[in-house]
Amino acid sequence: MATVVGTGTQVSFRAVFVDAQGNPTTVDTRQAAVVELSDPNVATVVSVNPDGLSGTVQAISIGLCQVRIRADADRGDGYRELIVMGDLEVVPGEAVAGTVELTPVV
Repeated sequence: MATVVGTGTQVSFRAVFVDAQGNPTTVDTRQAAVVELSDPNVATVVSVNPDGLSGTVQAISIGLCQVRIRADADRGDGYRELIVMGDLEVVPGEAVAGTVELTPVV
């Protein structure tokens, strides 16, 4: 299920990892994880913490976007890529003004 926010909203993100039995676990942070957005026209990365596992994105236009984090699941000297993601839906912001449209009836 997507997190739904209005345009201009900043959203914090944080990667959470579990093992095969659903227990909380960690990844190798000797090399920073990589944060990617599926549609940079919908949201932009504002900040990323040094380990790459958390940060902030800002919704910039209406649409759907995935926030993806690529991390090293092998906590030894090897590398095994693990990709985790979250869905972001950006909707119009709250109304702050408006007009009344008048149309003649014939």
